[in-house]
Amino acid sequence: MTVRAVETIVITGASRGIGAASAEHLAVGRRRLVLVSRSASSLEALCARLPVESIPLPIDLSAEDAGPSLLKSLKDRGLEPDGWVLNAGMSNDVAFTASDAAAVRRELQLNYLTPLSILEAEVRRMRVLGSGRVVTVGSLTSFVPFPGNATYAASKAALFTLVRSLRAELDGSGVKLGVVLPGYTRTAMTNGLSKSWVPSMSADEVGRHVAQAYERGDALVVPGLANRIAARIFGGFPKTSDWMLTRFASLVVPKADA
Repeated sequence: MTVRAVETIVITGASRGIGAASAEHLAVGRRRLVLVSRSASSLEALCARLPVESIPLPIDLSAEDAGPSLLKSLKDRGLEPDGWVLNAGMSNDVAFTASDAAAVRRELQLNYLTPLSILEAEVRRMRVLGSGRVVTVGSLTSFVPFPGNATYAASKAALFTLVRSLRAELDGSGVKLGVVLPGYTRTAMTNGLSKSWVPSMSADEVGRHVAQAYERGDALVVPGLANRIAARIFGGFPKTSDWMLTRFASLVVPKADA
């Protein structure tokens, strides 16, 4: 197992929301954070206030070649990550029958295909080293159906299942994989949604859970008691819970404001 003086952690979607909060909670000790998102100015502002070495890396992770481009950028800078927080994501917030094919492909690319390409390369490398940590930020919609945003739920469910399967494959390898499944979180991504009866959490609260999952090597974290109850109900009683959701979706599922 390789022991390094400075631990390098790459955080995607780091310029705001859960990603920025995760960076703030992980910025301790002898660490170097590589912060990735589209917004160079936001990344630079975050780097300036973090108490550890922080490197901004502006890349659009929704591009088809984003995964390989990010890995090449890291290699060109001589950076070999010890850990990853794969947080970048987006939601189209539109019903399936009204969705645009190009927008759905971009959503799938950012939420699933780019993390997949990163994991494909990094898991192999980490397995050879016998160490490494990856935390993916998914969504409670992996358990709970999301009327009005089916493709977002599908992309997050795919990521969740991938990580669970990889964790089983890598058991005993020294590589730790985990997933955090937040429920409704108050971020810039949800600012344009109407309120629902569903309890919400702040980005800072979720970011703290992400950092804890990374530190402890947790397999699965669902932040918030209400979210954990929902995951158990929808996971254990899918037929009944789907029936209830169909009838009360207008009260519990956030929708894009008109």
